[in-house]
Amino acid sequence: MNIADKIQEIRKQNFMSQEQMAEKLGVSRQAISKWESGASVPEIDKLIMISKMFGISLNELLGVDIDDEQDGEQGKNGPSDTMTDDMVENVCRTLKNYIDSNEKERYEKYKKRRNILIAVGIVFAFALMQLFGKINNMDTRITNTYMMFSNDMTSLRSQVGNLSEEVSDILKQQNSLLVDYRAEFTEEDVKNNKMSLYLSATPKNYAEGMTAEFYIEGSDFAPKTVPANNNGDYKFECTADIPFSDINVIEVHLKKDGEQQTQRIDPPYDGCIKDAYKPYVFAVLDGMTSGGALKENPLTGEPEGDEIKQSGTLRLTWEGKTAQMQNGPEEAWVEIKIDGKTAFKMPIDLKNTRNYEADNFEYLVPIEQSTKLNGGKRAELIVVFYDKYGIRYDVIAQAIDVTEDELQIDYSYIMNGNEVKVTYPWEK
Repeated sequence: MNIADKIQEIRKQNFMSQEQMAEKLGVSRQAISKWESGASVPEIDKLIMISKMFGISLNELLGVDIDDEQDGEQGKNGPSDTMTDDMVENVCRTLKNYIDSNEKERYEKYKKRRNILIAVGIVFAFALMQLFGKINNMDTRITNTYMMFSNDMTSLRSQVGNLSEEVSDILKQQNSLLVDYRAEFTEEDVKNNKMSLYLSATPKNYAEGMTAEFYIEGSDFAPKTVPANNNGDYKFECTADIPFSDINVIEVHLKKDGEQQTQRIDPPYDGCIKDAYKPYVFAVLDGMTSGGALKENPLTGEPEGDEIKQSGTLRLTWEGKTAQMQNGPEEAWVEIKIDGKTAFKMPIDLKNTRNYEADNFEYLVPIEQSTKLNGGKRAELIVVFYDKYGIRYDVIAQAIDVTEDELQIDYSYIMNGNEVKVTYPWEK
């Protein structure tokens, strides 16, 4: 019986759990488990403690023969509290022989298992190669079939979509009261909140004495009706002055002998006028932010803090949605606001900070600024743009909540699309 089995046997004979034995020996339960599984061997001092604990000799514990004279002395007097140098040397030699023998046995078992695993691995690899070959061929056939099916479906969807659009256009033309119509802006004076909208409609069934008027409904102005003129070729047209606003509805009312027929007309930009003029604006600070609220230094007792330091590069992006917006911003500056009040302002040189390698309008603005908080609890780094129409865009590049212990960056402004505030010239 080897030492692993012996330790387990004497522990169970004494009705002791691994946890209890580990506690008495001052080791972990995992150590006891490793000893009993043969994964490791107790150190000499632990062997002596086990010998004393269970009242057995070391040779009985190790399961090998030691020197007879020394063993006899130990057998007569029980486990000794002390060991002579010869006994320690003998125990070490015995342990070494035990470990060497155990290692040799393990190595032989390992070689046998290794050879079995290698053989099984070779057979398994060969089987996998055969299987993967078949799977690969099958996968190729499936992929080819799927690609053919996908191409057919794409072509079919395209044909159905085109056919659907054609049918929709045909039905729309058949049901429409008009042969042709137009709705477009002829003047765009955004700074003065004025837009001139040209409207025209040619009815299918024009009759002598027919009149027309255009009805316009917007989000920022009261509905208005504008009479249309007949230019002599059966086309009714007019120009309507409206404020800068989204357009919800445009209708032409055809009147004859007290009867009225109504036909809707598609507005410019699908009615989303403000979005058509609004660029995508984004700003973010790539750099470091430090500082904090006013507090007392625990070492010196002096007040410190009450400032915020921001350094790095402001990355600004401006993307236009329409041809009118492709000219980029006209003016820009940086503001730092503490609790909503401007504490710092710096103009941006749009010409010298522009990144001309970018596809859109991108600006890289270096910033190195220390701003007093004056007891403030929120700091915002804001970039202000003006476009050629006089529209102002305030975009938050960084928002920070100031506490006594730390600065907390508020990322909600990014989640909300950078919180771009739009101010039109007439709203100032």
